[in-house]
Amino acid sequence: MQELLELSFQGANIIPSALFIFVLIYWVVVMLGAIDLDALDIDVDVDVDLDGPGVDADADISVSWLNSVLAFFNLSHIPLMVFISFLILPMWFISVQLNDILGNTSFLLGLVFLIPNLLVSLFIAKFLTMPFVKLFSKMNSEGLTTTNMIGKICRVVLTLKSDSVGQVEVNVEGSNYRISAKTTEDKVIQKGEEGLVIEYHEDGKYYVVEPYEN
Repeated sequence: MQELLELSFQGANIIPSALFIFVLIYWVVVMLGAIDLDALDIDVDVDVDLDGPGVDADADISVSWLNSVLAFFNLSHIPLMVFISFLILPMWFISVQLNDILGNTSFLLGLVFLIPNLLVSLFIAKFLTMPFVKLFSKMNSEGLTTTNMIGKICRVVLTLKSDSVGQVEVNVEGSNYRISAKTTEDKVIQKGEEGLVIEYHEDGKYYVVEPYEN
């Protein structure tokens, strides 16, 4: 134990060890009830105020790409700190073991090793969090059905098209929910505009929204 502590606080391992301590403190605070599990969750929301041909299309592609990355690593299904916890644990373990095997105590060389370490740990975290995807999906949808959504007025948070999935925010019984959605054929609803949820596609797991005007 003493040797592990000494290795953890060597210069080469100080960053992963500091992150590991942060995660431990976070979970202690959560268990004490001082903060909620999703207190540090963030929303990905991109504002594009640029002008010029092709800018809107490029922005939509960028947002779609980012959403795909988040979904691939399960971040669209589980709380941010759950993923980070499963990311930091293997990253800390790999760092301590790798630097010990190589006999490295250099902070700068430790930083270099963190790059491949992070990439490997991302995929480990994806694998470790897979069992939690269904769990949190069930928790988030408890008492909430597709029937609750259909017929509701929503606000677009990521531009909707008929050929690509965006996001809308719907208020159901005082709580806001973000759901994946597309528009009806050949229609586009821009961010900030209102829409009407008209149906749910079970195969694609998305809602269909049409433009709404008061």
